[in-house]
Amino acid sequence: MDQPTTDFDGAWKEALERYLEPFLALCFPQAHGDIDWTIPPQFLDTELQRVAPDEPQGRQHVDKLVRIVRRGGQDAWCWFTLRCKASATATLHSACFAITRLFDRYQRQVVNLAVLGDEEAKWQPDQFSYGLWGCRLALVFPIVKLLTFDARIR
Repeated sequence: MDQPTTDFDGAWKEALERYLEPFLALCFPQAHGDIDWTIPPQFLDTELQRVAPDEPQGRQHVDKLVRIVRRGGQDAWCWFTLRCKASATATLHSACFAITRLFDRYQRQVVNLAVLGDEEAKWQPDQFSYGLWGCRLALVFPIVKLLTFDARIR
């Protein structure tokens, strides 16, 4: 008998919206330390849908775009890519292209922070790139693996 698939999408989105500051402090401390937390983050779901309307939303995929203000007063956007049931065959290339579309449309710095919920400890996809004829496009991004995260905080 097949086990029902749990839809973590809504829970992750709500957790990010409610607990963004402690989440970043725990998972991405460099980003957390650079943000001016006296200015509330702004979630940009509409802007994300405008540039990535066909991205896999719903079950097992969570993408949130958040506007933050850095300690020096500069505006920045963070795209959170969460793959709750990711696997080594999954790709994270959509973030690379959506970031370029967001920059082109809104002229904002955009960073990608990825959280992976797969069960393959050796799979550490922290970059995407491709190239042809001397032209190269690359995105390198920090990741948190939930599988190995538990061991780090003990």
